[in-house]
Amino acid sequence: MAYVAMNSVAAVVRDRDGVPLFTDRGGKAGICGSAIRELARRAVANLAEQRTGGRDYKIVGLGGILGPRDAVSLMKSGADAVESATGALLNPFLALEVRLRLLQTKVRGATHR
Repeated sequence: MAYVAMNSVAAVVRDRDGVPLFTDRGGKAGICGSAIRELARRAVANLAEQRTGGRDYKIVGLGGILGPRDAVSLMKSGADAVESATGALLNPFLALEVRLRLLQTKVRGATHR
């Protein structure tokens, strides 16, 4: 079993005048990318903390990974692996950059320690 934390956060998105943009969905949309980076890191850390109670599951860190440093942060917070959506869309070389950084820093997933 594994948990993925986290792809997006539902929130009301408003224009500069405060008017909700997505009225067909009650004004809510999925906020992702750098806006949720810290929330994703905390979610991974919380899941990792719960795992110490004898629970056995993997954690995939996702949310706000726009560069290698972001991936390393999620790994250090307890993720076994990381995934990127927005970052990979913006930078097609992101996976390679993350892999190189992980090799340089010798950071490994929580289950590889």
